[in-house]
Amino acid sequence: MTLNNFLASKSGQAPLTGILYVLLLLVFLIIAVFVYELPPYLPLLLMISFSLFLVALLKPDFALAVLILSMLLSPEFMVGGISGRNVVFRYDDAMIFVIFFGWLARVAINKEINLLRPSYLNTPIILYIAICIFSSLLGALEGNVQLKQSFFYVTKYVEYYVLYFMVSNNLRSLRQTKMFTLVLVVTCLAVCVYAWAHMHSMARVSAPFEGESGEANTLAGYLLFMMSITLGLFLYEKRAKWQILYLGATAFMVPPFLFTLSRGTWLAFLPMSLVMMTLTRRGKGIIMVALFALFFLLPVLSPQAIKDRIAQTFISDESGAHQYDVLGKKFSLARSGVARVQTWGEAFQAWVKRPVLGYGVPASAIVDNQYARVVREVGTVGFCIYAWLMIRIFKAGRSSFRQTKGNDFAQGLSLGFLAGFIGLLFQAFSAETFILIRIMEPFWFVAAMVLVLPELPELSQLGAQSLT
Repeated sequence: MTLNNFLASKSGQAPLTGILYVLLLLVFLIIAVFVYELPPYLPLLLMISFSLFLVALLKPDFALAVLILSMLLSPEFMVGGISGRNVVFRYDDAMIFVIFFGWLARVAINKEINLLRPSYLNTPIILYIAICIFSSLLGALEGNVQLKQSFFYVTKYVEYYVLYFMVSNNLRSLRQTKMFTLVLVVTCLAVCVYAWAHMHSMARVSAPFEGESGEANTLAGYLLFMMSITLGLFLYEKRAKWQILYLGATAFMVPPFLFTLSRGTWLAFLPMSLVMMTLTRRGKGIIMVALFALFFLLPVLSPQAIKDRIAQTFISDESGAHQYDVLGKKFSLARSGVARVQTWGEAFQAWVKRPVLGYGVPASAIVDNQYARVVREVGTVGFCIYAWLMIRIFKAGRSSFRQTKGNDFAQGLSLGFLAGFIGLLFQAFSAETFILIRIMEPFWFVAAMVLVLPELPELSQLGAQSLT
């Protein structure tokens, strides 16, 4: 008996079952708080997790929509630390696995669902996970990394790919993709409302639940990716109402993006825009006008905080500034710039000592350079697999963009994903972009949707025509 047949046979008992379930949860909460004196949030999280498991079992689309909402709006808890950085657990970390196990239970009941959808990314993803685990175990045996922290970091890496596999296997129609995209945009706008409210009360604006110091670079990377998505959709949308909504959403993200004061991400906006101009024939004039306005008007009209941030890049009186001599010309870098330059030297020294498999995950605390981190953690072998994965992501996204020609929504989403991906690759020179959960969860969710687009019933015929 399939899950749908089972549910149909029990449909008359649904109201009573729902009432009993809620009563049982309330009894569990009362016992946990008043009898065992547990913190109220702990049994509440367990109740939510169990409920999500059932939702994923019965209504996986709804569970994935809830997961999207939680990506930027869930609290965090510290579960350990290494020198210079805490290991942070967010509730959406748990949600991914809860929903995944609920989906696996659905797979077990409904045998018509494939466990692993064929994908251009499956092989490099599995190989990269394997090299991370092997390198970390070796590093733990040699005392280079602590096994506890390594477990949490590798688990975080794995959960992004679990999300990709789960979403790609759950997609069956273009309607699902449109619904999930809408929830992604709505969630982003909710985050922007928070950012707007705190724009003048925080030194650098960040997303909700980011702790006392905040993570401005994380919010900047997230907004860069989401602006690319909404711009891509805007360029291919023909209905005026939706054009206004997508363009308005993009404009609403710009001030929070600027007030993150993330210079590396500001620079990444340029290659993102250039990729968008290169891949599409639509709206090139709009993009060019926007870029000219950005680079010529922003220095004049931007608030003083943004002007100061730009000026501090090469001329700084702060302690830690360092002077460099390039082609006979001397210039100074601020402390953050100096740290990023030094990162390359430290990564090279680490690579010389352990060039093949690296030191294991996590090889160090804060690196602020994704590529330097990969080299230190998994060495040459892991870096080659990682580069292979990045190349395949681009090729698969470009293939989806070409094969969906004729469907405006699919092409707009594919274009936005490709341009956003390139932007994140450039941001990764100044941040650990591809391990940051609040960037990677939306990224891998959209990646799954884009790569599955040509296989959807509504678009499969378009793909066949584009190949002839």
